[in-house]
Amino acid sequence: MKSQLNKLRKIRDKFVNKFKERNQIFLNRTAHWKESDNAVEFENKTYELESALNDLNTVIDSLENYVAM
Repeated sequence: MKSQLNKLRKIRDKFVNKFKERNQIFLNRTAHWKESDNAVEFENKTYELESALNDLNTVIDSLENYVAM
């Protein structure tokens, strides 16, 4: 079970890095782009990634509690 938990942590780290990268990309764009449909789609995908990351954190927390028992 610990090896699966470690795999999930590595996946989480990749999600965190991707989330940070997307936020930086958004911040570096022009004000005009930020008001475009492409920006809305970009933000929606970023929010979906954030939601998946939150779900993954919940799973990891639960598994850490299970393994600690």
